[in-house]
Amino acid sequence: MTTGSEPRRYSCWISDAVWATHLVQSDAEFAKGLLAGMKGNYEGWEREHFTPEVGLFWQSGHDDGMEFNVNSRQSQDIVRGRRGIGRR
Repeated sequence: MTTGSEPRRYSCWISDAVWATHLVQSDAEFAKGLLAGMKGNYEGWEREHFTPEVGLFWQSGHDDGMEFNVNSRQSQDIVRGRRGIGRR
């Protein structure tokens, strides 16, 4: 991972992109070569964004490209708002 990168600042589409690339190019070795990094990113999501009590991940709508959203309307902070919970 690149120093200063923030792979969990936004929802993660990396695994979907790797799978789509594999389907088009049929290059399993390419996908397998990225697996360790993808696992590490997922483990980071579990550490930083998972709420065990409800079994769901959370994300700020602002940090997911929805500057003003339903979560921001539920708090005084209309930019960041509250955490939104999504399925695992």
